[in-house]
Amino acid sequence: MTKRSIEERVEDYDRMIERLREKKREMLARHSQEERKAGNHARMVLGGMVLDAFPEGWRSVDFDSLERTLAGNVVILRRSEIKPLSLGEAKARLREWEYERRRRNEASAHEDVCHDDTSTEGVS
Repeated sequence: MTKRSIEERVEDYDRMIERLREKKREMLARHSQEERKAGNHARMVLGGMVLDAFPEGWRSVDFDSLERTLAGNVVILRRSEIKPLSLGEAKARLREWEYERRRRNEASAHEDVCHDDTSTEGVS
């Protein structure tokens, strides 16, 4: 077995360092992409909540007025703020909230249908 020179060993370490740097870059890029996707999802959900206040849909929104309303009520809006969560916890919380909201909406729609059915009974 031949002994490797110090130069060869240093080259090996340099290659290992470069591989680790590349892994670090890839990991940070994946995390950044996941953060962006989760943020975009949250924006879509929040936007949907705002749009739900407009029965005629987004084409009926006075965006200037809405912006002023939001800016003038920051203190009220911040009452809904919590301690920041980790990315995984925040994503899980949002998914759970969406699931529960769908369940509530489906139950409400079912109650409306049942109520409509009973309100027309006996009417000929």
